[in-house]
Amino acid sequence: MNIYGSDRYSGLLAGYASHTKWEHLSLPTVHEVKRRILDTIGVAMAAFAEDAPKAARRYAYGFPKGHFHNAMTDGEVEGKFLANVEACFTQELVGLVWHLEEQPDLEPLMEAMRT
Repeated sequence: MNIYGSDRYSGLLAGYASHTKWEHLSLPTVHEVKRRILDTIGVAMAAFAEDAPKAARRYAYGFPKGHFHNAMTDGEVEGKFLANVEACFTQELVGLVWHLEEQPDLEPLMEAMRT
C-alpha cells in the first residue's frame, strides 16, 4: 500500500491531484473548484444525519457489490462507468483506463477528461 491509496491507480490519480498547483489553474477553474468543495461539504454535512444516509451506511456495512469482500467484475465496473458518464468520450476513457500501465503518466487520461 502506498501513501495515496490501496492500489497503483488510486496512487497515480491522488499523486496527480496532490501535485497540481493552484497557480497552474485558471481563475475560473479555481473559482469552480472552491464552489464544488463548498457544495460537497455542505451537502454531506446536511445529509449525514438523515434517514437515507443512515440506511445507506447500515447497508454498506453488509458488504454490498463493489466492496472488496464482494468485488465487481471488470464488466460491472465498466458498465457502471458507462452508465454514469456522457457517451461522447466514454469509449476513449475506457480504453485509456484499461491500458493505464502502458502510459508513462496520467496526462493522456487527464487530457481525455478535459475534452
